[in-house]
Amino acid sequence: DIDSLRFALAIIDYNILELRPHFPGYPIFCFFAKIIYFFTNSIPITFSTIGGLSIFIIIKYSVGIWEILFKERSIFFQFLIFFNPFLWLMSNRYMSDLLGLAILIASVYYALLTLNSNKQNYSYIFFSLIGVLLGIRISFFPFLIPFIVFITYKSRAIDFFKNFIIMALTILLWLIPLFLITGFDNFIKVSM
Repeated sequence: DIDSLRFALAIIDYNILELRPHFPGYPIFCFFAKIIYFFTNSIPITFSTIGGLSIFIIIKYSVGIWEILFKERSIFFQFLIFFNPFLWLMSNRYMSDLLGLAILIASVYYALLTLNSNKQNYSYIFFSLIGVLLGIRISFFPFLIPFIVFITYKSRAIDFFKNFIIMALTILLWLIPLFLITGFDNFIKVSM
């Protein structure tokens, strides 16, 4: 499909103005893909590698969420995820969907750890993963809003401020280079 083509072309020549890829640009995903492409010199291997890594992250953190919720390990659950045909198909698409899902699941894991343990370090990881997720697949962000609300409600004011700063710094880490590559005015035009 046309979106997959845009992502494939973005690996060779990243340019949001020419829809390689389309807005918002998926800068973290494309940067990571460009690094893999540099070593493999193959677009299919690049996206399959990202897909395989994404499935690994999905399995690891889904099992972690299962253990937090049910206090036991389930081999059946691991096999169910691993052999899910939807994930296998998505892992070979030239898109950021599966990596975004992987980061979303990892974020939920750290949110649950934060809510269950009251350890602030987990919330720092959670809020930094939000910043990463926004650079991979911004459309998945609404899934995390309830966790942000619960963690913010349970946090002290200073912890909320630290979480916000961590998330903002993580976003700026990819947003500033994106502005430098695209140009601020051009970025605003494309977003409109």
